[in-house]
Amino acid sequence: SPSGDFVEASLCGSTFDTKISVFTGICDSLVCIDGNDDSCGTQSVVGWCSDDMMDYYILVHGKGVAKGDFTLTITETPIVKPTVSVSPDSVFCDGDTAMLTSSPAVEYLWNDLIQSTSASIGVGVTGAFAVTTTDSNGCKATSDTVYTVANPLPIVNLGNDTTICHYSSITLDAGNAGSSYAWS
Repeated sequence: SPSGDFVEASLCGSTFDTKISVFTGICDSLVCIDGNDDSCGTQSVVGWCSDDMMDYYILVHGKGVAKGDFTLTITETPIVKPTVSVSPDSVFCDGDTAMLTSSPAVEYLWNDLIQSTSASIGVGVTGAFAVTTTDSNGCKATSDTVYTVANPLPIVNLGNDTTICHYSSITLDAGNAGSSYAWS
């Protein structure tokens, strides 16, 4: 599931040739996660997929010795957790399938045996399935788990073939208490 937002830091509209860098970590060992120079004219914009458990430090500096007034605009867009719809049902008979379909995204990665990468997958087994999607900003999020159940087909044994005379009767018992039957 998503752990933060897509964050954009913009210096557009500043009065000098800006550069921007984004760091995470602790003061004596900061790590630059992204940076930009000249996205909007000679000013800078940078965006990243944030993590709620991390602190971010933004360094605004000028190109060379450039300096001046600046406005730093921070925009946060929530990372949307994908949803999975199931059709026709998550419980089905062995031999049938359920279609699992993700909400729209740019990329998909299912946790099935072959790590499918399409928006929908057909499932014919009992299992727990989730999809990790990537949005247009490159941010990833994972759906809640969807559980499927493939029930085994009932075993019906009516015994050996039997011949009966006209107007005679025989009692047949298909077993499987609680099941419904269509005789032919």
